[in-house]
Amino acid sequence: MATLRDEGFRFCASPDRTVFRWIFPAEKTAIYPDWTDCTDMDDAQFEAFVTAGD
Repeated sequence: MATLRDEGFRFCASPDRTVFRWIFPAEKTAIYPDWTDCTDMDDAQFEAFVTAGD
């Protein structure tokens, strides 16, 4: 079974880091250009990103 990542989706965070979702790259470019792509972050990087500003 293919995952969303296998199908080309990217796991992204809204600018205020309150919403996270899988987004197809064409949608990110057109609709969510200011969202951060978190797909390739390791666990430590993702935790630091999510908790930044706390």
